Amino acid sequence: MAPDTPPPSAGRPRRWPRIVAWTVGLLAGVPLAVVVLGVVAILIVANTGWGRHSIARQTAELTGGAVTLDGISGRFPDALRIAHIRLNDRQGMWLSIDGLELDWRPTHLLARQARIDRLSITRLAIPRLQAESGAKPSTSNRNGGSFDLGIDLRAVHIGWIEVGAGIAGTEAAFSLDGSARLAHLAPVLDGLSVATLPTAAIDLNLKRLDRVGALNLRTQIVPGRLGLHLIADEGPGGFASTSGLEPLDPLHLALDLDGPRNANHLAFTLNSGDISSKISGIVDFINVKSQLSIMARAPHMAVRDGIGWQNLILDAHLSGDVHHPVGEGHLTLDQPMGAGVAAGRIAVDFEGHEATGGQPSGARLHAAIDALSIPGSHPGLFAAAPLTLDLFLHPDDAGWPLDVRLDHTLLHLAGQAMTATPAHGTFDLDVPALAPLAEAGGTALTGRLALHGAFAMPARPGDATTLALDGPLSITGGQRQAVSLIGPDGKLALRMAMQQAVGDHPALLRIDRLALDGQAMHLAVSGTRTSAPAADPVTGGKAGPAVNATAHLAFDDLQRTSPAVRGQAGLMLAVDGPLTDFSATAHLDGQLGTKEMPVGPVMLDAVFHHLPSHPQGTLMARGTVDEAPLSIAADLEQDPQGRRTIDLAHLDWKSLSGSGHLVLNPHRVTPLGTLDVQMERLGDLSRLVGQPISGSLKASIRTANPTSDPAADAGQAAQPPIVTVAVDGNLASARARLRSLSLAGTVTDPLGTTRTDMTLRLDGVSAPGVAGDIRVTARGPRDAMAIGANAAFQALAGAPAALATTLVVDTPAQSVAIRSLEANARGETIRLAEPARIGFGKTLGVDHLRLTLAPPGVAPARIDVAGTVKPALGLTATVDNLTPAIARPFMPSLRADGTISARASLRGTTANPQGTVTVTARGLAYHSDFSGALPPLDMDATAQLSGTQARVDATAHAGSLLDLVVRGTVPTGSAGSMGLQADGHVDLSAANAYLGAQGRQVEGLARLSLALRGALSAPKASGTITLTGGQVHDYAQGIQLSNMRGTIIAQDDRLTVDNLSATAGPGSIAVSGMLGAFQPGLPIDLRITARNARPLASDLVTAQINADMTVRGALASRIDVAGQVVIPHAEINIPSSLPPSIATLDVIRPGDKPPAADADGAGKFVVGLDVTASSPGQMFVRGHGLDAEMRGRLHVGGTAEAPAIAGGFAMRRGNFNMAGISLEFTKGQVAFNGSGVTQAIDPTLDFEAERATSAGTARLLVGGYASAPKITFSSTPPLSQDQIMAMLLFGTDAQSLSTTQMAEIAAAVATLTGGSAFDPLGKVRSTLGLDRLQLTGGSGVGKGNGTSVEAGKYVMRGVYVGAKQATSGSGTQAQVQVDLTRRLKLNTTVGTGGNVTGFTTPENDPGSSIGLSYQFNY
Repeated sequence: MAPDTPPPSAGRPRRWPRIVAWTVGLLAGVPLAVVVLGVVAILIVANTGWGRHSIARQTAELTGGAVTLDGISGRFPDALRIAHIRLNDRQGMWLSIDGLELDWRPTHLLARQARIDRLSITRLAIPRLQAESGAKPSTSNRNGGSFDLGIDLRAVHIGWIEVGAGIAGTEAAFSLDGSARLAHLAPVLDGLSVATLPTAAIDLNLKRLDRVGALNLRTQIVPGRLGLHLIADEGPGGFASTSGLEPLDPLHLALDLDGPRNANHLAFTLNSGDISSKISGIVDFINVKSQLSIMARAPHMAVRDGIGWQNLILDAHLSGDVHHPVGEGHLTLDQPMGAGVAAGRIAVDFEGHEATGGQPSGARLHAAIDALSIPGSHPGLFAAAPLTLDLFLHPDDAGWPLDVRLDHTLLHLAGQAMTATPAHGTFDLDVPALAPLAEAGGTALTGRLALHGAFAMPARPGDATTLALDGPLSITGGQRQAVSLIGPDGKLALRMAMQQAVGDHPALLRIDRLALDGQAMHLAVSGTRTSAPAADPVTGGKAGPAVNATAHLAFDDLQRTSPAVRGQAGLMLAVDGPLTDFSATAHLDGQLGTKEMPVGPVMLDAVFHHLPSHPQGTLMARGTVDEAPLSIAADLEQDPQGRRTIDLAHLDWKSLSGSGHLVLNPHRVTPLGTLDVQMERLGDLSRLVGQPISGSLKASIRTANPTSDPAADAGQAAQPPIVTVAVDGNLASARARLRSLSLAGTVTDPLGTTRTDMTLRLDGVSAPGVAGDIRVTARGPRDAMAIGANAAFQALAGAPAALATTLVVDTPAQSVAIRSLEANARGETIRLAEPARIGFGKTLGVDHLRLTLAPPGVAPARIDVAGTVKPALGLTATVDNLTPAIARPFMPSLRADGTISARASLRGTTANPQGTVTVTARGLAYHSDFSGALPPLDMDATAQLSGTQARVDATAHAGSLLDLVVRGTVPTGSAGSMGLQADGHVDLSAANAYLGAQGRQVEGLARLSLALRGALSAPKASGTITLTGGQVHDYAQGIQLSNMRGTIIAQDDRLTVDNLSATAGPGSIAVSGMLGAFQPGLPIDLRITARNARPLASDLVTAQINADMTVRGALASRIDVAGQVVIPHAEINIPSSLPPSIATLDVIRPGDKPPAADADGAGKFVVGLDVTASSPGQMFVRGHGLDAEMRGRLHVGGTAEAPAIAGGFAMRRGNFNMAGISLEFTKGQVAFNGSGVTQAIDPTLDFEAERATSAGTARLLVGGYASAPKITFSSTPPLSQDQIMAMLLFGTDAQSLSTTQMAEIAAAVATLTGGSAFDPLGKVRSTLGLDRLQLTGGSGVGKGNGTSVEAGKYVMRGVYVGAKQATSGSGTQAQVQVDLTRRLKLNTTVGTGGNVTGFTTPENDPGSSIGLSYQFNY
């Protein structure tokens, strides 16, 4: 059998795979080889000198100079060394790196790991932040994921880091050491969150090199857990101090996070200066929930000028998330201040709870700001009442609604916002009184505003934020035009939308409707403003944002704008185009007239294009004014080269005519052309101006260039322009007259080598208080212009006066030479002793100015000034023999003596003055009817100026009344600090020269030793003011304080009152507390106590009090007076007659406007009241036969402007004695709710006594004020006055009276009408010190209806001891009454017996008895 032989074709298939393999290998290997060879080549080239230089050059070229490299060395790329790296922007270098050393392993990038073994930088400087380039940042597409890379930084060291002041607030230097490892970079690039934090370990130590400070950070992040430890410390002089917040240094901050990411333990501590705070608890970063305890404390601090607080306390315990907060918190901030805003207290309370017991969950926040003070002219605008804010969140309701309420007496805001996206809501704003807010804005308005609003936030990017407002606006008073045009039924409406720019869609502001409708005015505005760049019609480029808006304003009755105007008017204004090149049209159409001038049609049209850069347009007016046609036509144009042309084609109305053509070339101020205006009859204006006038006026201005056309370009050769002015006329009106006015002359080359030849004459000037002639001439070139002025007044302020002066003005040299000056008025003459020169330009100074000022009959005062003020200060000045007589011509009643002299010798500069200033006063005395006993005042003051400081030494001496010395340093400018010491004493009796005329007197000696230091804006004080032997007497009010003594201690920015006490009768009054004399708002905290004090002792009121009062708040806005006053004993006497007195009344004469009502007391100082006054008894009211004892309690709240009084004083016992007959009162009340017409302390009375007989019931009523009581009679049934008097006195009718009884009625009438001021019983009672002494008749001890004498006194509180004795001697009785309770009383009497006519009662029982009585009101 033959062997098997393979077929010839069997080997071919085996070669094809090899061929394919070779082919693929070549296709893949050759490029790879090329890449490898290229990389090797780059590595080789990069490590050569030429290659490194090329890398540096190419880097700078490719970045446009933004990055520059210098000094590349080492091994590229794994051991790179670069000497200098600079990062630049359009403002220059913003970051530099010196000495960069980078050791890393590029091969690790193949495993997507960046491993850096060492990164070292010798110096890193960041002087400022990078300037914005203006290019929009590119937006990354995150749909495909971000670049991922692991980072392993084994060691980093930066020896010196410099940070500029623009970044850290001050220049600072640091060093940095540490390491960092991050498993994945992608989660960080995709949007960092705690839930997606990759595994990481960071250890950094940052140390401050120029100050004491360090920061240490360590983090350890693994899947599911988070660990972070941060400690920061900074010593004195740190960032807070360099930022002006020195009290916040030193600083210690510690932050620790440890545990699972959904239950991480948080511990945070911050101590900054005296501020301490702590936060601890558990945080769920995954579900954004927490359970935290928060605490913060801060004592009195002034963080910086005008920023601080008195006390801060914060305590909170919170849990849940932002939509379901649970827990409670309290924040109290006392007397905060900052940026001119201050408050008495800010209190914030938070409470959140879960759903329990069928009640939904909720969270409430309440904030209250008391005594709020704001900057401006009305700081106390919001101080009268607290400003409160209430927020209530409903987390279980759909949309998470939040209720909002803001309340104050000035405004109320209530609304609800749906906090879920998209947020939207509604609100209502009510301003019940516009007056306070309008007054704070400098406008007088009264009325009310009520608005309902709705808003909606965008649901997604590109949607608009919308706002809608509607509501009534009522203007009922204040500015007359607003009241007339808007009135009580005005309406305000707004519809607008705002859309942010998104992608290619520009930002858009759209006002669909802004409308204000009143009773005679209607305003409507609509339009859009877009940020989309519009095409510039001139250049074809982009012109920026564009606007398209229209406004319509209509007045139904122009008389409401001004009483003199009549008619109606409507104005339409339209604006369209880019803000850099827009067009505007205006059309006014109406019927115009005045009270004297009939109404006529008037139209005005204005069309302008290419605003605001080169406007072009026309202005036309036509119509009928005062029954005469009016026509005005003018063209205005500014070409692109800046040349402006005004062409007044015509102006025609009655005798008024005018025309003109003016051209103002670029860089020129003087227009070329003509302007002519004349009015032959000024009387044509009479009905227009509302008063009769007469005269004529003609004015012509010609500006010509002798060799050029007025419209020629400024670059053409031309002679200087000549301005010819001619004004002539005369004027007469009801109050003034000018017989002749003439201004004529020429001004050649006004802005070059000016030469003037002008004359102004005013002849026959006549006005109230002025009559005379004036003439002024100006002739010559601008470097020697001679000005002469002469004025002769036949009457100036009631006396002849004259002025004559000649000057030579050198404008280029900026100086004035005064050749002569003499002026006199009312006999007083001021005269220039010799020619002087004054410089007013770069060199400001005086070349020997000598003046004499001579009052009539007195030696003249001499004033001598010489030297320069700038650029160098070299000035001497003297003032001699200056006396108060200088003011006598203008104050004829002035009677004063003494002389004042001053010397000044200054050098240096105004910013750094050197020299001496002295002021001396001798024998200064003011003579009046009350100051004759005051010694004259001598004063010496010297200031030694040495740059920014001046050393002051001043003394003042006035006999034994004043001896004061002030020494120290003060800054010469607003900056700098002062150090002053004041010592001496002041006898307070010096003020009696003024107070004596007011019935007041003070005594005492005040010794002071005070020091002031620090800046003028925030001075600090130390020292004491001590008062001894003080007395205060106000004889009109009956106020008497004696033995006043105490000390006021100055401590930095406050004054502390250290037990200031005074004796008031048998007791004393003491004051203690503090006043923030140099703190914003002037905070005050005083306590006033009184123990058995009798501050009032007069014929009307004598009161003994015990009190404990506080006065707290801010003197700049509001204080609150609170406390209790107890009156254990008081006597209110009703005099039979008072000395004549006159009440001051505000008189408004016919035609005068009444003073504007201060609605709600806007911006004024507010005094809040919370005072309780009570009297347990022994408050006696006596006089005019009245003898009553009162007790009671009243509370005074509200404010001093609007007090709210509750309670009063009711009668405990009382009677009324008329003609020996005693009537018991059935009711009585004394109130302090009025002050009478004299505004003095004057209680009101309300007493009633009655007596029942068979004929009816007679009543006696005592009312009115204690100083002016009103005694009236009434009866049931109504009877005549004599019948009522007979019933009250004798219990019978008038027909049954005897002659003696009629005489007693006559005596009673005399007593009631104040016919006699004789009160022997009152005199005896006061002398014996009794509480009760009276004669009674009709019943009592003894027999019959004889008269008895009763006397008694309270021997202690609630125990009364008295006695009765019949004048006939038939019986004696002693009485003791003890108040067991308020109503239950024990009565005990012991008597000698006797007969009683009629029935025996407790009042007339002549024997001995004991019993209980219970008193009640019915």
